[in-house]
Amino acid sequence: MNLSEYFAQNRYQPKYSIGDRVEGYYKKALFVGSVGTDSIRNDTEEPHVTVTLDLPLKIDGTIHTILRVPTKSVRIRK
Repeated sequence: MNLSEYFAQNRYQPKYSIGDRVEGYYKKALFVGSVGTDSIRNDTEEPHVTVTLDLPLKIDGTIHTILRVPTKSVRIRK
């Protein structure tokens, strides 16, 4: 087995593709946006999705335009 075969079998397989339209909740606020990345940083952390929001979200006095949320907290928008 060469390295490309090994990583194809043992690395994280993303659930979402770049540009997928998703929706979910972040700190009880509904958001809608497009997926930028779906990745895992290390083995101790669950997979996360980077979402570029359609509309800015103001939470606790901070305005967010991009969120990094767990993959289980978002779903494909229909």
